[in-house]
Amino acid sequence: MAIKSRRAFLTGQVPTLSEWSKFQQRLAQEVGPEQLVQLPSCGQARFVPRQSGDVHGAFALAQHFDIQLALFTAQQVSQAEQFGAREGLLWIDPVHLNRCEVLDEQGRLYVEPGCTLGQLVAAGCEQFAPLPAALRFIEWLADPQYQQGRALTDSGLQMASLLLADCSVARLGPFGVDAQMQLNTPALRRIVPQLFQLVHTERVQRCLELPVWPARYRLDAFVDSKEVNLAYLVLGQGLQLGWLQWAVLDPQSLTVGTPLAAPPAQDEQTHRRVQGIERTVRELFDPGQRFLALL
Repeated sequence: MAIKSRRAFLTGQVPTLSEWSKFQQRLAQEVGPEQLVQLPSCGQARFVPRQSGDVHGAFALAQHFDIQLALFTAQQVSQAEQFGAREGLLWIDPVHLNRCEVLDEQGRLYVEPGCTLGQLVAAGCEQFAPLPAALRFIEWLADPQYQQGRALTDSGLQMASLLLADCSVARLGPFGVDAQMQLNTPALRRIVPQLFQLVHTERVQRCLELPVWPARYRLDAFVDSKEVNLAYLVLGQGLQLGWLQWAVLDPQSLTVGTPLAAPPAQDEQTHRRVQGIERTVRELFDPGQRFLALL
Protein backbone atom coordinates (compact mmCIF):
# COMPACT_ATOMS: atom_id res chain seq x y z
CA MET A 1 0.00 0.00 0.00
CA ALA A 2 2.82 2.40 0.91
CA ILE A 3 4.73 1.59 -2.31
CA LYS A 4 1.64 2.25 -4.43
CA SER A 5 1.04 5.58 -2.67
CA ARG A 6 4.70 6.62 -3.15
CA ARG A 7 4.56 5.74 -6.86
CA ALA A 8 1.35 7.73 -7.23
CA PHE A 9 3.01 10.71 -5.55
CA LEU A 10 6.10 10.55 -7.82
CA THR A 11 3.96 10.28 -10.96
CA GLY A 12 1.68 13.09 -9.89
CA GLN A 13 -1.34 10.86 -9.37
CA VAL A 14 -3.50 11.55 -6.31
CA PRO A 15 -4.89 8.36 -4.68
CA THR A 16 -8.69 8.29 -4.73
CA LEU A 17 -10.26 8.00 -1.30
CA SER A 18 -13.39 5.93 -0.78
CA GLU A 19 -16.52 7.60 0.58
CA TRP A 20 -15.93 5.70 3.83
CA SER A 21 -12.41 7.14 4.16
CA LYS A 22 -13.65 10.65 3.37
CA PHE A 23 -16.40 10.26 5.96
CA GLN A 24 -13.95 9.15 8.66
CA GLN A 25 -11.60 12.03 7.91
CA ARG A 26 -14.39 14.60 8.14
CA LEU A 27 -15.84 13.11 11.31
CA ALA A 28 -12.40 12.96 12.97
CA GLN A 29 -11.86 16.63 12.07
CA GLU A 30 -15.17 17.62 13.66
CA VAL A 31 -15.12 15.57 16.87
CA GLY A 32 -11.51 14.41 17.29
CA PRO A 33 -9.86 11.17 16.12
CA GLU A 34 -9.95 9.68 19.62
CA GLN A 35 -13.73 9.22 19.29
CA LEU A 36 -13.31 6.84 16.34
CA VAL A 37 -12.12 3.27 16.92
CA GLN A 38 -11.49 0.99 13.94
CA LEU A 39 -13.07 -2.46 14.20
CA PRO A 40 -11.55 -5.72 12.90
CA SER A 41 -14.26 -5.87 10.24
CA CYS A 42 -13.05 -3.87 7.26
CA GLY A 43 -14.99 -0.68 6.66
CA GLN A 44 -16.54 -0.45 10.12
CA ALA A 45 -15.77 1.80 13.06
CA ARG A 46 -17.02 2.44 16.57
CA PHE A 47 -17.97 6.04 17.32
CA VAL A 48 -17.88 7.17 20.96
CA PRO A 49 -19.51 10.63 21.11
CA ARG A 50 -18.90 12.83 24.13
CA GLN A 51 -21.97 15.02 23.65
CA SER A 52 -25.27 14.80 21.79
CA GLY A 53 -24.11 17.34 19.23
CA ASP A 54 -21.42 14.91 18.10
CA VAL A 55 -24.12 12.39 17.12
CA HIS A 56 -25.99 15.03 15.15
CA GLY A 57 -22.77 15.87 13.28
CA ALA A 58 -22.18 12.19 12.52
CA PHE A 59 -25.75 11.85 11.16
CA ALA A 60 -25.25 14.81 8.83
CA LEU A 61 -21.98 13.39 7.48
CA ALA A 62 -23.47 9.90 7.17
CA GLN A 63 -26.24 11.34 5.04
CA HIS A 64 -23.72 13.16 2.83
CA PHE A 65 -21.39 10.18 2.32
CA ASP A 66 -24.10 7.46 2.36
CA ILE A 67 -22.85 5.71 5.50
CA GLN A 68 -25.02 3.32 7.51
CA LEU A 69 -25.52 3.71 11.26
CA ALA A 70 -26.14 1.19 14.03
CA LEU A 71 -26.30 1.00 17.83
CA PHE A 72 -23.10 -0.47 19.24
CA THR A 73 -23.57 -3.60 21.31
CA ALA A 74 -21.52 -6.80 21.27
CA GLN A 75 -24.58 -8.72 20.03
CA GLN A 76 -25.26 -6.29 17.20
CA VAL A 77 -21.63 -6.32 15.99
CA SER A 78 -21.64 -10.12 16.01
CA GLN A 79 -24.85 -10.16 13.95
CA ALA A 80 -23.44 -7.67 11.47
CA GLU A 81 -20.44 -9.92 10.89
CA GLN A 82 -22.75 -12.92 10.50
CA PHE A 83 -24.94 -11.21 7.91
CA GLY A 84 -22.05 -9.54 6.11
CA ALA A 85 -22.79 -5.84 6.67
CA ARG A 86 -21.45 -3.66 3.90
CA GLU A 87 -18.36 -1.45 4.09
CA GLY A 88 -19.18 1.94 5.50
CA LEU A 89 -20.87 1.16 8.81
CA LEU A 90 -20.60 3.39 11.89
CA TRP A 91 -21.48 1.88 15.27
CA ILE A 92 -22.58 4.53 17.78
CA ASP A 93 -21.59 3.80 21.38
CA PRO A 94 -23.31 6.18 23.86
CA VAL A 95 -21.16 5.22 26.86
CA HIS A 96 -20.40 8.90 27.61
CA LEU A 97 -23.99 10.07 27.04
CA ASN A 98 -25.12 8.85 30.43
CA ARG A 99 -26.84 11.66 32.35
CA CYS A 100 -29.58 10.62 34.76
CA GLU A 101 -31.24 13.47 36.67
CA VAL A 102 -34.41 13.98 38.71
CA LEU A 103 -36.64 16.48 36.91
CA ASP A 104 -39.36 17.36 39.39
CA GLU A 105 -41.08 16.68 42.72
CA GLN A 106 -42.92 13.73 41.16
CA GLY A 107 -39.56 12.00 40.76
CA ARG A 108 -39.58 11.89 36.98
CA LEU A 109 -36.15 11.27 35.48
CA TYR A 110 -34.28 12.75 32.53
CA VAL A 111 -32.32 9.81 31.08
CA GLU A 112 -29.71 9.74 28.32
CA PRO A 113 -29.16 6.59 26.21
CA GLY A 114 -25.84 5.51 27.75
CA CYS A 115 -27.14 5.61 31.33
CA THR A 116 -26.87 2.16 32.91
CA LEU A 117 -29.63 0.36 34.75
CA GLY A 118 -27.36 0.47 37.80
CA GLN A 119 -27.49 4.26 37.66
CA LEU A 120 -31.26 4.14 37.38
CA VAL A 121 -31.51 1.86 40.42
CA ALA A 122 -29.38 4.35 42.37
CA ALA A 123 -31.72 7.14 41.19
CA GLY A 124 -34.74 5.33 42.64
CA CYS A 125 -35.87 2.95 39.89
CA GLU A 126 -35.50 -0.18 41.98
CA GLN A 127 -37.60 -2.10 39.43
CA PHE A 128 -34.42 -2.46 37.34
CA ALA A 129 -32.54 -4.25 40.15
CA PRO A 130 -33.16 -7.80 38.77
CA LEU A 131 -31.61 -6.88 35.40
CA PRO A 132 -27.85 -6.53 34.67
CA ALA A 133 -26.57 -3.32 36.25
CA ALA A 134 -24.25 -2.66 33.28
CA LEU A 135 -27.08 -2.86 30.72
CA ARG A 136 -27.59 0.56 29.16
CA PHE A 137 -30.95 2.28 29.17
CA ILE A 138 -31.08 2.46 25.37
CA GLU A 139 -30.50 -1.30 25.14
CA TRP A 140 -33.37 -2.01 27.53
CA LEU A 141 -35.72 0.54 25.94
CA ALA A 142 -34.98 -0.36 22.33
CA ASP A 143 -34.68 -4.15 22.53
CA PRO A 144 -37.88 -6.02 21.55
CA GLN A 145 -37.15 -8.80 24.05
CA TYR A 146 -37.76 -6.31 26.89
CA GLN A 147 -40.66 -4.43 25.27
CA GLN A 148 -42.62 -6.68 22.93
CA GLY A 149 -45.81 -8.13 24.35
CA ARG A 150 -45.91 -5.74 27.31
CA ALA A 151 -48.29 -2.93 28.16
CA LEU A 152 -47.11 0.42 26.79
CA THR A 153 -47.54 2.18 30.11
CA ASP A 154 -45.32 -0.38 31.88
CA SER A 155 -42.30 1.28 30.24
CA GLY A 156 -42.77 4.39 32.37
CA LEU A 157 -41.94 6.41 29.25
CA GLN A 158 -43.48 9.87 29.02
CA MET A 159 -41.44 11.81 26.46
CA ALA A 160 -38.50 11.21 24.17
CA SER A 161 -36.26 13.05 21.72
CA LEU A 162 -35.48 11.14 18.53
CA LEU A 163 -32.86 12.12 15.96
CA LEU A 164 -34.28 11.00 12.63
CA ALA A 165 -32.51 9.81 9.49
CA ASP A 166 -33.05 13.21 7.82
CA CYS A 167 -31.12 14.83 10.73
CA SER A 168 -34.23 16.48 12.20
CA VAL A 169 -34.94 16.16 15.92
CA ALA A 170 -38.44 14.89 16.74
CA ARG A 171 -40.01 15.63 20.12
CA LEU A 172 -42.25 12.71 21.01
CA GLY A 173 -44.85 12.70 23.76
CA PRO A 174 -48.60 12.96 24.40
CA PHE A 175 -50.40 13.82 21.18
CA GLY A 176 -54.12 14.21 20.77
CA VAL A 177 -57.09 16.49 21.29
CA ASP A 178 -56.06 17.67 24.76
CA ALA A 179 -52.27 17.38 24.41
CA GLN A 180 -50.07 20.46 24.14
CA MET A 181 -47.20 18.83 22.23
CA GLN A 182 -47.13 19.60 18.52
CA LEU A 183 -45.51 17.80 15.59
CA ASN A 184 -42.33 19.86 15.52
CA THR A 185 -40.66 18.73 12.28
CA PRO A 186 -41.78 18.35 8.65
CA ALA A 187 -40.84 14.66 8.89
CA LEU A 188 -43.21 14.13 11.84
CA ARG A 189 -45.98 16.09 10.13
CA ARG A 190 -45.58 13.72 7.17
CA ILE A 191 -45.16 10.47 9.12
CA VAL A 192 -47.76 10.68 11.90
CA PRO A 193 -50.85 11.10 9.68
CA GLN A 194 -49.67 8.12 7.63
CA LEU A 195 -49.29 6.06 10.81
CA PHE A 196 -52.88 6.86 11.76
CA GLN A 197 -53.98 5.76 8.29
CA LEU A 198 -51.92 2.57 8.61
CA VAL A 199 -53.63 1.70 11.90
CA HIS A 200 -56.97 1.59 10.11
CA THR A 201 -55.81 -0.86 7.44
CA GLU A 202 -57.05 -4.44 7.56
CA ARG A 203 -53.65 -5.98 8.36
CA VAL A 204 -53.15 -3.74 11.42
CA GLN A 205 -56.73 -4.20 12.60
CA ARG A 206 -56.33 -7.98 12.41
CA CYS A 207 -53.16 -7.74 14.51
CA LEU A 208 -54.96 -5.55 17.05
CA GLU A 209 -57.53 -8.28 17.52
CA LEU A 210 -54.84 -10.62 18.88
CA PRO A 211 -54.30 -10.93 22.66
CA VAL A 212 -50.83 -9.37 22.32
CA TRP A 213 -49.67 -6.82 19.73
CA PRO A 214 -47.35 -8.94 17.53
CA ALA A 215 -45.25 -6.37 15.67
CA ARG A 216 -41.98 -4.74 16.67
CA TYR A 217 -43.13 -1.12 16.20
CA ARG A 218 -45.84 -0.13 18.67
CA LEU A 219 -48.70 0.97 16.47
CA ASP A 220 -51.00 -0.23 19.22
CA ALA A 221 -50.25 3.16 20.80
CA PHE A 222 -52.47 4.73 18.11
CA VAL A 223 -55.63 2.81 18.91
CA ASP A 224 -57.21 5.56 21.01
CA SER A 225 -56.62 8.71 18.94
CA LYS A 226 -57.53 10.90 21.95
CA GLU A 227 -54.73 9.54 24.13
CA VAL A 228 -51.75 8.82 21.90
CA ASN A 229 -48.21 9.06 23.20
CA LEU A 230 -45.78 9.16 20.28
CA ALA A 231 -42.88 8.39 22.63
CA TYR A 232 -44.01 4.76 22.64
CA LEU A 233 -42.66 4.49 19.08
CA VAL A 234 -39.15 4.18 20.51
CA LEU A 235 -40.04 1.02 22.45
CA GLY A 236 -38.32 -1.98 20.92
CA GLN A 237 -37.23 -0.10 17.79
CA GLY A 238 -33.44 -0.49 18.18
CA LEU A 239 -31.78 2.12 16.02
CA GLN A 240 -34.16 1.54 13.14
CA LEU A 241 -36.49 4.54 13.33
CA GLY A 242 -34.09 7.04 14.89
CA TRP A 243 -31.47 7.71 17.56
CA LEU A 244 -32.76 8.26 21.11
CA GLN A 245 -31.21 11.47 22.48
CA TRP A 246 -33.02 11.45 25.82
CA ALA A 247 -36.18 10.24 27.49
CA VAL A 248 -38.36 11.29 30.41
CA LEU A 249 -39.15 8.34 32.65
CA ASP A 250 -41.81 8.08 35.36
CA PRO A 251 -40.60 5.52 37.96
CA GLN A 252 -44.07 5.33 39.53
CA SER A 253 -45.61 3.74 36.43
CA LEU A 254 -42.57 1.64 35.53
CA THR A 255 -42.91 -2.15 35.56
CA VAL A 256 -39.89 -4.21 34.51
CA GLY A 257 -40.35 -7.76 33.28
CA THR A 258 -37.87 -10.47 32.44
CA PRO A 259 -36.64 -10.57 28.82
CA LEU A 260 -38.49 -12.78 26.40
CA ALA A 261 -36.65 -16.02 25.71
CA ALA A 262 -38.04 -16.00 22.16
CA PRO A 263 -40.44 -13.85 20.14
CA PRO A 264 -44.12 -14.82 20.50
CA ALA A 265 -45.11 -17.61 18.08
CA GLN A 266 -47.05 -16.45 15.00
CA ASP A 267 -49.01 -18.31 12.35
CA GLU A 268 -47.97 -17.76 8.74
CA GLN A 269 -50.70 -15.24 7.97
CA THR A 270 -49.92 -13.13 11.04
CA HIS A 271 -46.21 -13.33 10.24
CA ARG A 272 -46.82 -11.92 6.74
CA ARG A 273 -48.97 -9.12 8.14
CA VAL A 274 -46.33 -8.23 10.73
CA GLN A 275 -43.58 -8.17 8.12
CA GLY A 276 -45.65 -5.85 5.95
CA ILE A 277 -46.43 -3.51 8.86
CA GLU A 278 -42.81 -3.31 9.97
CA ARG A 279 -41.55 -2.73 6.43
CA THR A 280 -44.05 0.10 5.94
CA VAL A 281 -43.15 1.82 9.22
CA ARG A 282 -39.43 1.58 8.53
CA GLU A 283 -39.87 3.07 5.07
CA LEU A 284 -41.77 6.01 6.55
CA PHE A 285 -39.02 6.82 9.05
CA ASP A 286 -35.96 5.70 7.11
CA PRO A 287 -36.67 5.62 3.34
CA GLY A 288 -32.95 5.69 2.49
CA GLN A 289 -32.10 2.75 4.79
CA ARG A 290 -29.65 4.83 6.79
CA PHE A 291 -30.04 2.54 9.82
CA LEU A 292 -28.80 -1.03 9.74
CA ALA A 293 -31.64 -3.49 10.40
CA LEU A 294 -30.53 -6.79 11.93
CA LEU A 295 -33.46 -7.97 14.04
